[in-house]
Amino acid sequence: MTRHLPRAAVAAGALAGLLALTSCSLGYEPPGAPNTAPAEVAWPQHSTSATATAGTTAPGGTRQRFADRVTRETVCGGEVTEIDGTGDIVRLTGDCATVTVSGTGVVVLAEHVTSLEVDATGATVVVVSVEKITLAGSTNVVVWESGSPKVTDTGTANEAHRDTL
Repeated sequence: MTRHLPRAAVAAGALAGLLALTSCSLGYEPPGAPNTAPAEVAWPQHSTSATATAGTTAPGGTRQRFADRVTRETVCGGEVTEIDGTGDIVRLTGDCATVTVSGTGVVVLAEHVTSLEVDATGATVVVVSVEKITLAGSTNVVVWESGSPKVTDTGTANEAHRDTL
């Protein structure tokens, strides 16, 4: 005589095996039991939306990481200031109408910029204030210290946010 296990028992065994493989557990709490689930943590969100939002802590942390390692200084002059480089750390002085950044791994520290255009790979741009940011390319980071610029991102894996470090 052959014995067959009920389907429910087979299903329960399979479920227990899957839970064991995924390091998950399954428990039962009776109605009215206190909730012991961990609280959700709200992480800061970096914005690349049409209008970016402001951070909440003191500005300047990102600028400080690069300030002592500047390899080139440029004075903003005229309508467009172009920065193209590979691994350079460039300090722009004065107010800039339009700054365009291209290249790979370039870092730009600027003061006040009306329009910032970044079409690079792995660039980091830190500005005191900027009115408009246009991002293309990939893995670029733009950080501003004050204001709420309009941000447009047509690239891949770019970040634009207020300096919150």
